[in-house]
Amino acid sequence: MVKIEKEYYKQRDGSLYTKLTKKEINEIVDPNKPITFLPILKEMNYPFFESEWNKYIRFKKDNIFGRYIACMRLYGFKNYTWKDSVEINAIISFREKEYKKEKINIIIKELKEIIEEL
Repeated sequence: MVKIEKEYYKQRDGSLYTKLTKKEINEIVDPNKPITFLPILKEMNYPFFESEWNKYIRFKKDNIFGRYIACMRLYGFKNYTWKDSVEINAIISFREKEYKKEKINIIIKELKEIIEEL
């Protein structure tokens, strides 16, 4: 059987992901169960950035895997590989926590000012 390139996702290095077609991958992937897509991302050498993945889940887009792969091929992500996943997710998580702390401190400050005015 002749393989048609557009039926396959490309790996990070541009070669074809030869084991499964896009259709087969999308039948396997459950966007809410990382066990169904993380091994595929690893084999294709694409990073997993949880915050980016969750953007597609939040907006309930169809073909989340394909949209995510397309996103990872864009300028801002194209230099990252699977091995960057843990470090980048840790950095993002830390920044999100710091942002939340900052927001809480601002709210506390505003509440104190309101109480003082009373």
